[in-house]
Amino acid sequence: MSELMLDWRSAEADAKAEGFEVIVGDDHTLLFDFDLPDKKLGLKMADAPHQFYKGLDLLSAIFGGTVEEVDRWNSKSGGLHLVMKMKVPLPFHDRLLIQACLGSDPVRELLSWIGKQITGDSVSMLFKPGERK
Repeated sequence: MSELMLDWRSAEADAKAEGFEVIVGDDHTLLFDFDLPDKKLGLKMADAPHQFYKGLDLLSAIFGGTVEEVDRWNSKSGGLHLVMKMKVPLPFHDRLLIQACLGSDPVRELLSWIGKQITGDSVSMLFKPGERK
């Protein structure tokens, strides 16, 4: 199972082959993957969850207003992907914690953390639709 979960290089190559742009996090980048609250009810995610904005206000206050949105798009599952940049660098584990606490897909963040523990790789990615091949 760990091979399947941690094969991010194949996932990255497959996404690129399918025409997706691969957005990779770094010390200044937070990547958020917000899922629909309840797909069965047909709810649409027009924006990030409430706790995201509340937490973002707190982060901005702590880091002096240095967190800003640089990109957003709808995920293929109907959720929302957000890319945020910070002037203050943060280590990988801190970024995962912030992403999870502010409502990003908890399984995605947990798998990134597990990957770091097993392989040592600090990888957090989002796939942005591009021109389909």
